[in-house]
Amino acid sequence: MSSPRILELLKTPDPRRDIEWLKKALQFAIQLEYFTIPPYLTALWSIKDQRDSVAIAIREIAVEEMLHMSLVCNMLVSIGGRPRICHHDVAPQYPRPMPGGVKPWLRVSLEGLSHHSLKTFMEIEEPEKDISRLEAAIETFPRIGALYNAVWEAFQQINPPISRAGQIEGYFGESRSESGDTPKNIGTLEEIKAAIDLIKDQGEGSSQSPFGDPEGELAHYYRFKEVAVGKRIVQAPNGEWVHSGETVPFPDCWPVAEVPDGGYSHRDVPPATCRLMVEFDEIYTQIIKNLDDAWATGSQAAFHRSLELMMDKLPTLARQIMQIPIKQQPFNYSPCFRLVSK
Repeated sequence: MSSPRILELLKTPDPRRDIEWLKKALQFAIQLEYFTIPPYLTALWSIKDQRDSVAIAIREIAVEEMLHMSLVCNMLVSIGGRPRICHHDVAPQYPRPMPGGVKPWLRVSLEGLSHHSLKTFMEIEEPEKDISRLEAAIETFPRIGALYNAVWEAFQQINPPISRAGQIEGYFGESRSESGDTPKNIGTLEEIKAAIDLIKDQGEGSSQSPFGDPEGELAHYYRFKEVAVGKRIVQAPNGEWVHSGETVPFPDCWPVAEVPDGGYSHRDVPPATCRLMVEFDEIYTQIIKNLDDAWATGSQAAFHRSLELMMDKLPTLARQIMQIPIKQQPFNYSPCFRLVSK
């Protein structure tokens, strides 16, 4: 896809930010949300006890990233665009930097939950100001939040016709974020603003609070940070937010290795493990095809087919693979999240 990088998009003068600019920006936002999901799921599935509080927290984060991707797809459809999901130049590969030049120095991998992966997740979700350290980072590269700010400004400036036709109203399971204020079908500028606010707040929190929604659930960044620090974030008597609350025990995980560039070569993997990996990639590909079809045709049925596969078969296969040791290494295998042609 020959779209400009996000930094170039953000440098486009306001008068030149037309409807085509907005469609490109929304497509980049879809790719960014999509890019976070496989690493988060890999870390989640590596936790042995899926009822552990950390597993529950990461599962909720992954569901919300799926929600964010869905909302941005609906925004793009609402202005006459078509989300590109099942395309080899759009589907994420690992290890790679984030799409569009966001934090170009950050290399994101598929690996089990560890302090290394948590550090990466925190950098993905990092807000402009981490209020639990009360200092702002000075950076020159674009952040995800900056892209969403520009998208909202463009919606206001262009004020394009917004149609509810072809949008998908279902989401990935019951997310803790789905309140009455969350638009499932977007038809007004007010609903665009509500969706963008939800996406930003759930990821980063606000400049005054680590919470991502009115129900008092932490934003993604602070949830990851609690696990990394090992302490809950609480508000001190002086009003500052500090990690001095209850202990957050690090969960028992399978030692899942970082997936090599391009995934494991089939000829280097034991045949039984290879069969599981191939089956995982085929189901993953079918999920992505269904999602692509859903927003291309407005098919709720295609969307729900993707949900059935994602919530049932995919994690079962992943956890089987993650329990298989790599020969002569202290690590286990992982699924590779590859699109395959059949």
